[in-house]
Amino acid sequence: GALENLDDMFEGYWDNQTEAAQVLATYNGEKVAVANQINSKLFYYRKDIFDECGVDPTAWETVDDLIAGAKKIQETYPDYYIHNLSHSLGAQGYDNYLMFTAFDAKITDENGDYIVNTDPGIRKGFEINKKLLDSGICFDSDDWKPEWENGLASGQIIGELTSSWFKNFINGYAPEGEGKWTACLWPKEIAKGSEAGGSVYVIPIFAEHKEEAKEFLKYYRLEEAGTLATFEEPASRTPTIKSVFESDIMKGDHWYLSAGEPYWQIEYESYTNGDFSIFPYTPQAVAEMNMINSWSTRYYTGELTLDEMLNGLQDDLVMKIGRAHV
Repeated sequence: GALENLDDMFEGYWDNQTEAAQVLATYNGEKVAVANQINSKLFYYRKDIFDECGVDPTAWETVDDLIAGAKKIQETYPDYYIHNLSHSLGAQGYDNYLMFTAFDAKITDENGDYIVNTDPGIRKGFEINKKLLDSGICFDSDDWKPEWENGLASGQIIGELTSSWFKNFINGYAPEGEGKWTACLWPKEIAKGSEAGGSVYVIPIFAEHKEEAKEFLKYYRLEEAGTLATFEEPASRTPTIKSVFESDIMKGDHWYLSAGEPYWQIEYESYTNGDFSIFPYTPQAVAEMNMINSWSTRYYTGELTLDEMLNGLQDDLVMKIGRAHV
């Protein structure tokens, strides 16, 4: 009830929205937002090194395939890593949720009661991250730490299981990688989901100039001219509509990620292949994420078993929050 219904604004534009943009725009079956940035799941990697070692990540179907490919690279480059997770620091908050969405995880039932110690998707997401950590294929650092930045700059980190926003940062940390990095979809076993969905524009129900706001949003993110203008200017807002992705301008390559197939078509596929979904966040999401990160680190370090960690997290959520929503 806090956001303006945008059904009338989307008339004539809805069918041109990518599947991911439609998911971002909708809440409980109602159109209430306009997609700005879509955080789909992509694997970024140094194609020159993968090719040299005979490893093709586009052929990976499972996490075991991924680990086997990484270990093959480490036969030639033992200090190179295709992802980063830290035993001592645990997973970055969104690393947990990236895995949760792969398995349709949820932390509450329909009544708002917490179920983290019984939901199979939550358990599976934690197990996969622990498996990656214990395999030896991960650079030992969280994202955004100096160690992570140095790992990218030095060339030790040659891959990232992350989201499509990564394209806006990799060139700053690894400028010498221009023309060497590219991207592909995640292995099918863990491809479903997103990193927090993405960013959106909304119109509050109490806005004084709703019609003007709708007019602006149409031009800025729904019409081709505005979408192309924001793509070409320095902010480089990636298009979210089908017709632009299917035009000639998007058949070219990203200026930095130019080592493989045309990059923009890879990102477009991640918006339209049916794998994009958003974690079912609750009104208590920030507090929940803090507790999940804290407890999961104790599992990743080996201090607690998975059952011990999940039961402790469950008790903590119930004690400190009670119910996620009433």
